Amino acid sequence: MEPKKQTLVMLLDDERLLLDLYVKGFTDAGYGTVAFTTAQDAIAALRTGPAPDVVLFDIHIPEMNGFEFIEAVKKEGLAPSALMIALTNESKEEDTNRITELGADGHFVKSQLSPSDVVAAVEGLMQKKTA
Repeated sequence: MEPKKQTLVMLLDDERLLLDLYVKGFTDAGYGTVAFTTAQDAIAALRTGPAPDVVLFDIHIPEMNGFEFIEAVKKEGLAPSALMIALTNESKEEDTNRITELGADGHFVKSQLSPSDVVAAVEGLMQKKTA
C-alpha cells in the first residue's frame, strides 16, 4: 500500500511572525508547508518544485503585490489544481471582487481569524473542492 500523499500548503506573507504562526498551525494539523516572504521566491518555487495543494497569499507584499502574484501564477499555469486563497487584512469590496476576478478560490481576513481558524477554513474549502 502506498503512503498517503501529504497535503502541501504554500504560504506567502512578508510579515515573518505571522508567517511562522500560520506555518505552525498547518504543521501541527499534519500538513506539509513551504513559506516565502517574497512573491518572486514563491513563483520560483512553483516553477521548480512540487506543486502545492493550497496557496495562501497576502495582498500587501513589497515588490510584487498579491494581485500581481496571482496574475503571474495563473498566466504561467503554475499549480493549476491548487486552491488559491488570499489571506490579507483587506476587506474592501473592490479588493474582494478583484481577488475573485483573478481566480482566487477564497479570501480570508487575517484580523478575523486565528491560525487554527485559518486551517479550519482552508479545510472547509478543500472539502468543497472535492465534493
